[in-house]
Amino acid sequence: MQVFLKIKALDPVSERGKRRVYQGLQTAEGQQVLRHYDVTPKNSVLNALYKRTAFDGPSQTLRVSNFNLAGHKAPKTATHLGVTLGILDFDFDSLESTLTVSPTRFLEIGAGPSSFELVPDLLRLPAHTGIVLLGIRYYEVIANEVYGLETLRGLKILPHATG
Repeated sequence: MQVFLKIKALDPVSERGKRRVYQGLQTAEGQQVLRHYDVTPKNSVLNALYKRTAFDGPSQTLRVSNFNLAGHKAPKTATHLGVTLGILDFDFDSLESTLTVSPTRFLEIGAGPSSFELVPDLLRLPAHTGIVLLGIRYYEVIANEVYGLETLRGLKILPHATG
């Protein structure tokens, strides 16, 4: 909530008492505040993955280049890391939202560097304020059964906001 109040205070067009988050997000400083907000702080895997990403807004494609899980702590039973792209379209007036997500890309623990792309199943350009999200979760795969683990999950806002 503090992040959105800070962004709302950056609204350059509305008078005091009527400022809006949407208007604050239209500023470079507002977008910077949002990008630097750690949804799940202190997640070394998520931060390392983030450094290997580039997001293309028009095609809604997240490109990950040469990401390597080696050297990062994983839960004992984890066999894979799942990576997902989400695009949240949020209307700050009505407080309604839609979220489109990509299929999860599974990276096998110990497999070495990997490059890949993530694209949502449904391409829909945001009609309001678009917020791009990068999510990770560890999984254990046993005989083609996939089990999501609850530890070391992470979510990060990527440097691209639309509105």
